[in-house]
Amino acid sequence: MPSAPGPRWRRATAMVVTELRLQARHGALASTLAVTVAWAGLLLATGASVRPALVPWILFLDVAALGLFFVPALTVVERANGVPAALALARVAPTTVLGLRIAVMAAVASAAAVPLLLVAGIARPGDVAPVLAAVACLSTLASLLSMVVLGRATTLTAWMTRLPIVAVPLLAPPLVRGIGLWDAPVLGLSPFTGGLALLGGTWSWTTAGWLVAWIIGLWLVMARVGHVVGPSPLPAAPRPRQRPRQPLRRESATVGGRGVAAAPDDVPTGPRGRWRRSWVAARSMAHVDRRSLVADGLLIALLAGVPLTAIAVRWLGGPGASWLERVHGVDVVPALPVVWAFVLVVHIPTMMGAVAGLLCSEDRDAGVLPAVAATRSSLGTLLGYRLLVTAVVTTALVAAAVPLAGAHHRLGAAGGAVTSLVAGAVATVPALVIATHAHDRAGAMAITKAMSLPLYLPLAWWFVDGPAGWLFAIVPTAWATRVAWATSGGELVAFSLGGIAVCAVLDLALVGRFRRGVVG
Repeated sequence: MPSAPGPRWRRATAMVVTELRLQARHGALASTLAVTVAWAGLLLATGASVRPALVPWILFLDVAALGLFFVPALTVVERANGVPAALALARVAPTTVLGLRIAVMAAVASAAAVPLLLVAGIARPGDVAPVLAAVACLSTLASLLSMVVLGRATTLTAWMTRLPIVAVPLLAPPLVRGIGLWDAPVLGLSPFTGGLALLGGTWSWTTAGWLVAWIIGLWLVMARVGHVVGPSPLPAAPRPRQRPRQPLRRESATVGGRGVAAAPDDVPTGPRGRWRRSWVAARSMAHVDRRSLVADGLLIALLAGVPLTAIAVRWLGGPGASWLERVHGVDVVPALPVVWAFVLVVHIPTMMGAVAGLLCSEDRDAGVLPAVAATRSSLGTLLGYRLLVTAVVTTALVAAAVPLAGAHHRLGAAGGAVTSLVAGAVATVPALVIATHAHDRAGAMAITKAMSLPLYLPLAWWFVDGPAGWLFAIVPTAWATRVAWATSGGELVAFSLGGIAVCAVLDLALVGRFRRGVVG
């Protein structure tokens, strides 16, 4: 006989409560709250006439996209902990858990949209309800798309590599139509194009039906390839196992599927021996990271993505600027330094810092960090190597992107070089914030989302005159932007030294907490 409705509802309620607790424990709910408060504050700082036009873009690019990041992150953590196998023993279908997670995330995104709509002056139930329905649909669509992209991957670095390949073709059409660059029926093939129109208050049952059709199609794709949501037949290591470049004594050779590098047994003691051990360990770590990132494709994606973004910025500074002035009457040329700072000295350091922090989170999940702490290869070696590589790679990427973007510093090549150097220092801060406060990869994704808006906020310093602008100085990216906008040698030196000093102080404070969090 079928079970009574009462137990079914109690079981469903218990699963929802468990999912909410899980998201709260991993920081997804706190991150959503932080994003909502930040956007509400920015809306309040703008004119009342502008808010209704900004809200659809905020909901589209950030709020409705929460599931795109959190759903795969939680799934990866559960796979690493063997949760799919436990669910199979409990006779709980993986699709049930995934469907519940996506539904809860859609409800959370819709709840986050309510205060933003109220701040924008959209308060009538007849106006709010269709927008909330669109947010829920877009959140569900983004979550399902992200899970299809994740596949059987056990690391978020692999997911980060694949996501642009699928997301860019689907997200480009709504952006092209939304800014008025091109309006053709073919753009409507992307479900996100209609979704953006629904968020703007233009309700259409045809558009809503197209969104639902995409949701059903993506769900059927996952049901057909059941390995996407089901447990893997064989346990996979969170990070690929690689051999070091030279024979090393392994004190824990199988932690997380990754060997923990230690120094050779014949290394002498004393300062020279410590330097030798650090060098050998750092070289082994670099070899493992390089092979891992190449295997996931993330390194290739980063090296290709930065030039493509810089070329897009170059178009905006040339033909794009002319088009904006001709079609929309907007003269973007005076604000080009803000665009250059956004892409070169804020976005690239933030992105590279997030990747470095995510690698540390994956090492924590794999048990590598506690193992390293117990070996002669100290955590200081691992952390120093990661921060140094992050700073150097970021500096090189910014220096290479400046000419590609058509950007120019008012102080010439010297100004551009100093800007690249400070941007490299800035990248270490988000890396340490994630590595210190994220207990796993889901937490790393939550922290990345929560701190992204504050890191971009100092771009507003361009529009603020007087002492009030110094309020942005508590954020390290503010110093990098001021270096990029320096008009004299004195400003360049003062802001560069200040920026490096602020980053150093923050890094030192975070390093101590990182070590205590791993060892303690």
